[in-house]
Amino acid sequence: MAIIKVRNPAIDLDAAEIPNLDASKIVSGDIAAARLTLATETKPIVSSVSPTIITNDATNIVITGQNFVAIPRVDVINTATGIWYSVNTVTRDSATQLTVNLALAVDAGTYRIRVENPDGNAGISSANFLTVSDAPTWTTGAGSLGTKAGNLSGAVATVSASGDTIVYSETTNVLTNASLANCALNSSTGAITTTDFDGSSTSPRTHTFTIRATDAQSQTADREFSLTSSYADVLPSQIASGDWSHPANGGSNGSFNDTNYYGASFTVTSTSIITKTAPYEHPIFSKYSIRSNANHETILQVYDVSANLKSNTTNSFFQMGLIWGESVTGLVGNNSLHAIGATATGGLNVGNGIYWIGERGDTYQSFYNGGANQNATGQSSTNRESQQNINWNTDTATLIIKPDNHSSDARKITLYYGDTRVYTWTQLIPASSTTVNWYIGMGYPNNQAFVNNPFKLRYMSGTTTDIPAS
Repeated sequence: MAIIKVRNPAIDLDAAEIPNLDASKIVSGDIAAARLTLATETKPIVSSVSPTIITNDATNIVITGQNFVAIPRVDVINTATGIWYSVNTVTRDSATQLTVNLALAVDAGTYRIRVENPDGNAGISSANFLTVSDAPTWTTGAGSLGTKAGNLSGAVATVSASGDTIVYSETTNVLTNASLANCALNSSTGAITTTDFDGSSTSPRTHTFTIRATDAQSQTADREFSLTSSYADVLPSQIASGDWSHPANGGSNGSFNDTNYYGASFTVTSTSIITKTAPYEHPIFSKYSIRSNANHETILQVYDVSANLKSNTTNSFFQMGLIWGESVTGLVGNNSLHAIGATATGGLNVGNGIYWIGERGDTYQSFYNGGANQNATGQSSTNRESQQNINWNTDTATLIIKPDNHSSDARKITLYYGDTRVYTWTQLIPASSTTVNWYIGMGYPNNQAFVNNPFKLRYMSGTTTDIPAS
């Protein structure tokens, strides 16, 4: 075959004049264009994915891009490990959108998307488009977080969820609403606190609210909780009978140091009766504590006290107190606290407890914070905070220790006759004290009235009361 040589660009040739030339490649009769124009590829392009964060569960995601041909293959690549994962299903919504379902067991923030059309052309996302992460998981159960005293100031509750750098927030407007629960929520710890729980309310309410836990990947989990306010008994006579605890059996006619008690010539029965077995100066101390939480209000009460429990003189006949700073078995076991000096063997050191002395129908009552060294008639002035001209004319006497976290009366100790507050000690119980023992004593004069008129004793410690101490 002869070789055709064309040297003049002005020569106009058509396809018929040049054997084996594909005329479809000629553009406007330009042979140069016919020689240089090549076949092109159409590859899929992956532009975005939604959502960008999923859990390990099977999830539908939408891939947006271009040039998607039915039905493409879609793979997800963990670029940290190089492992490819095929999706469960692929739906071609259009040339620019795919919906795929996938489940990835490995948490990672490095997944990329690859789409391959049936002709083998493929495209891969240019960035780590997809993060797989577990959503926050609540560890605090839904529902009630408890009943709290109205006007409580301090810790209320703590909620907790697990996940990456959890942030807590309220989605409702109840918990942190000043006219409702009136609490604050710590976004980092989940701690709920308040300076005045339940706001200005004076009657019980239940507050239902939702808290959201959000992790570092902005995944969320919501949970509904509730808090109920209660308004405490404000007088000793209002304490519900079911709130009281009753003393254990113990004591004896002579000296005793048994499981529950230390002292002499006292007995305690299962029906709460305290009996003096001999008309002499003796004590009884509980060896068990009536308090276990410093943020609880602790109450000791004698009741059904006869009007005949008296000696008709201004003496140390009846004694009642609370001990917290020392072991009761180191105190006097055969005489009253009033009889022994604070620094003497068996004496109550100043600040380690309080007691008061008096009797029914007498107008002189004295209030102590240490041993008084008065082993004789009369009421000593040693370690006596005050002597009051008050008539004990009711059948109850109630000692109250206020909780450490009380907003106005923290750690104060007060005495009520019936529902009348008669004295609040200057002495405070030390902070964080969780061991408190009770004391009953008989002082001067020796008198059968104590033996002939047994009385009852009970105690409680909790958050259901708020009896004023000031």
